[in-house]
Amino acid sequence: MNPFKILKKISNQRILVFTILFLILAGLCIYYNENFMLHQEYSSLSAVKKNYNQGDLVVVSGSITQTSPNSFQLKDSYNTNFTIVSPQKVNTGDKAEVYGLIGTDSKITAEQINIVPLWSYQFIMARSFIAFLFLALIFIRYWKFNPKKGLFQRRIRKK
Repeated sequence: MNPFKILKKISNQRILVFTILFLILAGLCIYYNENFMLHQEYSSLSAVKKNYNQGDLVVVSGSITQTSPNSFQLKDSYNTNFTIVSPQKVNTGDKAEVYGLIGTDSKITAEQINIVPLWSYQFIMARSFIAFLFLALIFIRYWKFNPKKGLFQRRIRKK
């Protein structure tokens, strides 16, 4: 039997398996995205916008845009501004996740606040980028792409 026909058959099987696994993963992601909000302890912002009730416990996250002595402004990913009532010290640009009671005019009385300082967030991004470059260089050092076979092959070391 011709070895090239065997390789082509294996390649077709790999493509089929990859496609099936990708579709399963995509289905699980869609299912999770549609249903995870139903099982949270606090309501999400989208749930609050659909059914706004004063005094509900909510969770809101975003960037801090303004600060004052007993409150700060939080802008979320939907460009909604919230006034967070809390004496906690924060800085403009920090990322925050606030758990609390929602009141009138998008005012939230905070029960718990998780803050990631801006410098910490930037450090995490820079560290991740450097780690990615390091791993990419190691991969390129030991592997090469063979376009004829459509796969990566280990490089042959020269002595």
